Amino acid sequence: NRANHHAMDGTLDFNGNLYFSDDLNTNPYRSIGKIDGRTGEITNVQVVDFSEDNIESTVDVMGLGWMEVGVSLSTHLGDFACGVTPKFVRARIFDYSASALSADVSDFDVTDYQTDYENFNIDIGFARETADGWIIGMVGKNLIEQKYKGYRRDPVTQVIEPTGNVITISPTIQVGAARQEEWGTVAVDFDLQETEGFNGLPGSQYLSTGVELDPWGWGQVRAGYRANLSDSERSVLSAGIGISPFGIHVDLAVAGNKNELGAAAQFGFRF
Repeated sequence: NRANHHAMDGTLDFNGNLYFSDDLNTNPYRSIGKIDGRTGEITNVQVVDFSEDNIESTVDVMGLGWMEVGVSLSTHLGDFACGVTPKFVRARIFDYSASALSADVSDFDVTDYQTDYENFNIDIGFARETADGWIIGMVGKNLIEQKYKGYRRDPVTQVIEPTGNVITISPTIQVGAARQEEWGTVAVDFDLQETEGFNGLPGSQYLSTGVELDPWGWGQVRAGYRANLSDSERSVLSAGIGISPFGIHVDLAVAGNKNELGAAAQFGFRF
């Protein structure tokens, strides 16, 4: 007697149907079929020729690095505080793609897949303090829409070619409210519109809340939660610290969830 060991791969669709394949390493053929999730009936069984040398899968990686330097100016117009921040922006696009068979990190050169952009943008905000101590406001960020195209160097011809991928940074409008006490500040803000998703990912529209503890007047501890109303799995927790002696501000923060992680650093001074 001889025992045969089979490894089965399957995919379950939304109708309860199971599509399976018989992955026998000793056989160059693979049998595929469909099991009806309601009746148990097996249909569409067929044998197909399969070769690991003909895999058509690709490895695709795309990212955006963002740096901005700005000067914030503010004044009062009646009961409203108004502010404007013209800023210089530097964006770096990373756009990599390779066949799953040919991808090789040993000769990988990151500069072959990155493109740098420089441009100017502007943020504008308005705020007003209510009689009961709350501050309500609205801010528009990146009011000049920018489009960043991906490029990569062809490994054979060494010619830099467009990839067809584009990252769009569109204007965003947020409204918010905050209350400041002796011990610190609590705040909540909301995106008025959904932001387009990055490279085919779901969009984002955030409802955020946070608290800042400032018992010493020169050192801050912050924590927050940002709920993505468009995709709950991309909601994030955040934490940060700040130091602000003599009108100088240094802020560090991290934010993330089980699939994403980000960090930010900010330096400023008040005059």
